[in-house]
Amino acid sequence: MEIYTKLNHSIILPTSVFHDARFTRDVIVARYPDWMDVPHWVPLEGGEGLKSWAGVERIWAAMERAGIGRGQPVAAVGGGTVTDTLGFAASTWKRGVPVLFMPTTLVGMVDAAHGGKTALNFHGFKNILGTHHAPEAVIVVPEWLESLPEQELRSGWFEMVKHALISSPRAWDRVAAIRTPTLEAIAPLISESCAIKLDIVEQDPFEQGLRKVLNFGHTVGHALEAWSNAKGNPLPHGVCVGYGMVWALRWGSPAIADDIIPHFENWLNADFPRVPAAELWPWMVHDKKNSGREVREVVLDAVGAPRWDVPLKESEFVETWEHVLRA
Repeated sequence: MEIYTKLNHSIILPTSVFHDARFTRDVIVARYPDWMDVPHWVPLEGGEGLKSWAGVERIWAAMERAGIGRGQPVAAVGGGTVTDTLGFAASTWKRGVPVLFMPTTLVGMVDAAHGGKTALNFHGFKNILGTHHAPEAVIVVPEWLESLPEQELRSGWFEMVKHALISSPRAWDRVAAIRTPTLEAIAPLISESCAIKLDIVEQDPFEQGLRKVLNFGHTVGHALEAWSNAKGNPLPHGVCVGYGMVWALRWGSPAIADDIIPHFENWLNADFPRVPAAELWPWMVHDKKNSGREVREVVLDAVGAPRWDVPLKESEFVETWEHVLRA
């Protein structure tokens, strides 16, 4: 077990634990006995449906019943949808109460739980509402991954790949050496992946510049994810980001794309979704990272050398997307 915290690894006892309903109090306490004496346990149905105004209202109502006051910490146990939503609720309840995260998915452990961004979806648009509310601690218990479905493990893997590509050639070489991202293969890299994100966030907590590199692959990725949700056949977040990185490499990094993309083709182990570019572009125009209605992208000038706020025209997106589909 590893604890990433601003409080010198001290154990904080939350007033209430909001947890994915798939995991009972007994299961959670068995993994983390320090929370045995937490008085209030609130089950939540995880998934994108939780990241809504109705989902937040359910959490606020539970906070009211528990009498949560200023300075009383609450905790989230679950995947990214649980931590995103509880983070938003905690940031707004009585103008902010402390929050702790115990992610149970790989996406949560290496990405979603770190950095202080909270998020809700709105009218189908991914993470369009949100606040900045850094957790007091992120408690990483790798044993949660032992029962994680292969598809969810693969989803988190692509966030680790992203961190490596924007970080350094050395980090990328370690990731690229893994042909099949099994838990045994990737577990030794989890700490490094967390550290890459935390280092970037500490330098730019409110995303004024450098932190934007963490969006590599996410403009197309979020559009593809939103499109798949609207069609009723959701694609996993990390897999969508994987496709988004392939597109971004083809568009913005021709000098290195041919060396890197074969790794993605192996990891994705599937053809690109046959989505017309015209159906993705409207989702991209509404991406929260844009400036006005100008779509902004992250590109790699080299591995470990990302560049952000690169303007993207619709014609450029369409041309590269169609090229990727034909490949």
